[in-house]
Amino acid sequence: MKYLTYPAFLIGLFVIIAWLSQAHTKASVDTLDQRDYVVTFASVKISDETLRQTGFPSVEDINKSLETRAKFARYVSEHPEQFSFTPNRGNALPIARTSETTRLHFVLDAQKEQQDFATYGMSLTQFDPSMSIQGEDRDGTISCSWGYNYGVTLREPVGNSTGVGGSGFSGFILRAHQPDLTLLFRTKNASLWEFVELDHH
Repeated sequence: MKYLTYPAFLIGLFVIIAWLSQAHTKASVDTLDQRDYVVTFASVKISDETLRQTGFPSVEDINKSLETRAKFARYVSEHPEQFSFTPNRGNALPIARTSETTRLHFVLDAQKEQQDFATYGMSLTQFDPSMSIQGEDRDGTISCSWGYNYGVTLREPVGNSTGVGGSGFSGFILRAHQPDLTLLFRTKNASLWEFVELDHH
């Protein structure tokens, strides 16, 4: 009986492994189906005074709460005129595709950046966002990450320099038509954010 039980155990084990493998493959296919998305990027400069007038909490509190940040991103999307909101320009919007990375280089408006320097104490010298899409599940959750590469000139120096910058990635998930914000830089009275939103193409 002992010699009959062991082969039966192995057969059962192989059946379970095969079933799990098929389930994983099916889930992967569901998640990684090729899809195209229209992506909107923007740099957003916000003064602390304007932020107080919106009724939202401080920059630090917004950045700590995913729910609050999502609400604030929606507010920024609906009221861009209240901020220095600079989206990717032109008549064409970039397309982000599953399993690929989309990168943009912003051609900055020198006059507008001069005005922002006077208003916010900083001006952009570089803004290059990116978007990587991993897939979308059946509930409409899009697994993705968005990157940034930026440079700013400051009115008040940090250390001994008035030029600062940074690069990195943020985010884990988005849903179509639900924007998000990433805090890039903070001065004494203003903040710089990366705005991103995905729509189905």
